[in-house]
Amino acid sequence: MSTVMTIAAHIDLNDDGDYGDAYENVSDRLIEAEWELGLDNAFDIVGRDGTARLVVDNEDRRFSPEYASSPIYPNLTVDRPVRIQTTKDGTTRTMQVGWLAAVNPAPVRGGPMTTELMCDGWMGRAANVLPLTTRLMTDVTTDAALLQIIQSGALYPPGFANAWRLGYGRLGHTTRLSSVSAYFNYEAGRATLGIVGDWGNEMSLLGAIRDVVGREGGGVFFTDRGGNLVFWNSAHFPMDTVSDATFSGTMQEIDYRYGEQVFNYIVVPVHTKKIGVSPEVLGNSQKALKVPAGGTAQATIRYADPDAGVKVGGQNAIAPVGSTDFTAKTEEAAGADNTSSVTAAVTNETGSSATITFTNIAPMDLWVQSGYQVRGTKITDYGQQEKKATTGAKVRRQWAWPTPLDDPDRAEGLAKYRLRLMMDAQGHVSRMALEPGGSDTLLENALALTVGSRISIVEYQTAVSKDYFIIGEHGLWRAPRYYRTEWKLMPADSTKYWILGHATYSKLGSTTRPFPL
Repeated sequence: MSTVMTIAAHIDLNDDGDYGDAYENVSDRLIEAEWELGLDNAFDIVGRDGTARLVVDNEDRRFSPEYASSPIYPNLTVDRPVRIQTTKDGTTRTMQVGWLAAVNPAPVRGGPMTTELMCDGWMGRAANVLPLTTRLMTDVTTDAALLQIIQSGALYPPGFANAWRLGYGRLGHTTRLSSVSAYFNYEAGRATLGIVGDWGNEMSLLGAIRDVVGREGGGVFFTDRGGNLVFWNSAHFPMDTVSDATFSGTMQEIDYRYGEQVFNYIVVPVHTKKIGVSPEVLGNSQKALKVPAGGTAQATIRYADPDAGVKVGGQNAIAPVGSTDFTAKTEEAAGADNTSSVTAAVTNETGSSATITFTNIAPMDLWVQSGYQVRGTKITDYGQQEKKATTGAKVRRQWAWPTPLDDPDRAEGLAKYRLRLMMDAQGHVSRMALEPGGSDTLLENALALTVGSRISIVEYQTAVSKDYFIIGEHGLWRAPRYYRTEWKLMPADSTKYWILGHATYSKLGSTTRPFPL
């Protein structure tokens, strides 16, 4: 075993899905590397954006993106994949994969003559994919909903290479058709979601993921070291009861607080929605639409219920029928009726709107009169209720789950579960830092342990002796050999649960407390 590690950084300059071409290995120019991934805080449900920063030697201006004589000009540009790896004792580990987001050469001759390469990840870009258009889903598990949402978003993560995209590569030669499961690692969801996709036209890809994962009631979604997407269900952490490593006084720093996260009044919202019977009116337009002679015209109708005053979504829209759903005349608000010359078809449908294409076979322009409508299966949103759990203490310290659940029983179980975890004053470690130095064991742990690893912490001064899960990591390397890692931590539940159908956790008498989620 060795206390020496090496680091490698690569930029896929020609964006061909590998890092083996000339000048793509920038390790010999590397001065500093820093990266961060995972979740920011205990009980977060969606991770932060995976980021990285590289500082490279730029004395010869190789990393000045507008220097035309650079051997990598003009390929040092944004959106190129970047990979950071470490090697110790023959084991190579990928620490981060992201996209090049900014190239910042130090501008003054005689100055540091370095370039800072800034990288971002999938999460930040998913927040800007909007509006998300996806088919409406009913009675689906969390993982099935996530699969459809990610596919609809069509945003590949930086860790996924060699997928065929229109305009890139030759299908079957240098690339292959992509599948969401190739870059999305997921567990089966434990929640069944009644309706997914009726968000309206202001929902982003990241917002949709946050909504669905929140409805799982304890699952997490993040990007891993390889730059791919991960979903763990609400039972993932409770089922992991074995510590991967113990740190007893060997940490460089810890952030410890006592009594900071005490809550004795837990609120979990429940959102009620109803699927109607087709056909019902989903929405209408208050503007007339001109359809040219022998031509077509399109209109998008947003779903709404003007009488009930509640939010309405829909599915299975049917083609509007002349004289029933629309009329057509020779003038915008009058004229002779010529409805028989116009037909209508649904050419696109989302959970909140339908696009209707009208075709006019008459030799003159016609107007589809205002008030034309679309019918289908109505989904009515009646708002939400709350499930609560409390100790009944005089001083109320309230904590609320951020996303409404679909099932009232599941919401009640979540409220009771969180109350048991949060109701007593305890001391917790939220962050721990390691600087391995010459310790082989510490260096191995610093490199091998990642998001999801369970660790035991023993510290003399605070008397802490508890288990935690790593939920976020921050790595820093400086030439020639300095390495530091920081972990964001979440307290591990010491209870062993009884989980129906699980080979290890459904043994009566061994794990007897039923898992509420």
